[in-house]
Amino acid sequence: MVSTKIGGIGNVHVGRVVTGHLKPGMAVTFAPTGLQDVVESVQMDGEAVPIAFPGDFVGLDCKNVAAGDLKPGYVASDSIDHPATEAAHFTSQVIITNDPGLIRKGFTPILDCHTSHVAVMFVELIAKVDWFYGKEIEKEPEFLKSGDAAAIKMIPTKPMVVEDFAYYPPLGRFVARDRRQTVAFGVIASVERKITESALMNGIVQDDDMDVFVEKQHQKRKTFDSAV
Repeated sequence: MVSTKIGGIGNVHVGRVVTGHLKPGMAVTFAPTGLQDVVESVQMDGEAVPIAFPGDFVGLDCKNVAAGDLKPGYVASDSIDHPATEAAHFTSQVIITNDPGLIRKGFTPILDCHTSHVAVMFVELIAKVDWFYGKEIEKEPEFLKSGDAAAIKMIPTKPMVVEDFAYYPPLGRFVARDRRQTVAFGVIASVERKITESALMNGIVQDDDMDVFVEKQHQKRKTFDSAV
C-alpha cells in the first residue's frame, strides 16, 4: 500500500485487494507495523463503494493512520480474521535461473514479492529437489547453480510481510534479483511469523495446523459480530 494526503479529503491509502473483500466499517491491521484502524470509506475511481473484491484498486479513508505511516509492501488485513503480520523467516521452493556464480548459504538477493522489495538472506539450503517430480535429490547441498530447484530457508533483512502461497498466492510468489538480473523465482511454502506485542494482543500466533488456526479466527469474528 501507499499513502497520500488529499486536500479536502485527508489521508488516503491506496492499494489492490488481493483476497477476500473490503468494506467500510471493517477493522484493519496494517502489517508489518501493527497499526490498526477502522475503514471509514472505500473509494474506487473517485467514488465511494459499499464493497471491493480481489483485483479492485481502491483508496481507503482511515482517520488514525497518517500518510507517512504506510509504505509500499505494507499489507492491510482484517484485524479479526487471520491478520497479516511480519515474517521472522520463511521456507521457499525456488528454481535458480541465472546464478551470479555458485549460490551458497548467506547469499542475499533482493526479493520482489507483491509490492515488497527487500534483501533476503538464504540462511539454509535445506535440500535440492527434482523440480518436475518434487522429489528430494540432495540434503543440505553446499551450493546451487542455474537449473537447480531447492527448498531454502530465508530471513528478510527488513520488516516484510509474506504468506504461504497455498493460502494467499499473490502474497506468496516472488522473483529474486542480484546485480541487476533475475537469479531465481519461486513460491513460499511456510512462514514463521514474528510474534510482536500487537500480534499477541490480537491472538495472532503460529499454529501447527493452519485450518485450526483459521477456525479460531472465524470464531472470534462471530463473537465480535454478535457483540456489535
